Amino acid sequence: IGYLKMWHGVELTESDVDALYFCPSGTFGKPYSSCTTCPLGQYSTHPDTLACSSCSDGKTTTADTDPSNHDSADDCSVTCPAGTYSSGGASCLVCPAGTYGSSPGSASCSVCPAGTYNPDDATSPSAHDDISDCTSCDPGSKLEDDGTDASEHDAADDCQACGPGFFSNEETGVTKCTRCPDDEVSPAGASICSDCPAGYDCKGATTPCPAGKY
Repeated sequence: IGYLKMWHGVELTESDVDALYFCPSGTFGKPYSSCTTCPLGQYSTHPDTLACSSCSDGKTTTADTDPSNHDSADDCSVTCPAGTYSSGGASCLVCPAGTYGSSPGSASCSVCPAGTYNPDDATSPSAHDDISDCTSCDPGSKLEDDGTDASEHDAADDCQACGPGFFSNEETGVTKCTRCPDDEVSPAGASICSDCPAGYDCKGATTPCPAGKY
């Protein structure tokens, strides 16, 4: 199909016709209707675009409505900083609670490792830009999930207290609780074990020695 060659007595080129009938690059919309600049994190390289393309993961565009800043993949020039992520052309979002992102240009954030948590709920990239932002559980507790579920690492109470007869500390780590030796005992939430008191059996549980035994 050919294109219209004259407009009010003026000879038109094919690009002139595109400008008259179609939305320009950097925008999207239906022919003969209003054109809208591609949203943040998206671009369009050709006229007559009904939907814009998304920037690659970890990248986005500048936040403005100038079509010239959305008409090429090269306009996806903003690299999301550490502590943020971008997936499928969205704006750079701060990592959520329970996670961190130490590398710029990330498509997602990493879940805090076992024994740690991060309660900050996406308030600031600086609270998520290094693994050290994941706080260690207190001695006498444990957090076993090894970076698979952010909801298990988003609050201090995700750290579970060790039960009686068990302990944890910086030396043993707070990813699990360790059973006390047979001749030692500990209360719930203990960081060390103590000698078994006289007159008790501390194997598995602290129980008084039966009559005639010590």
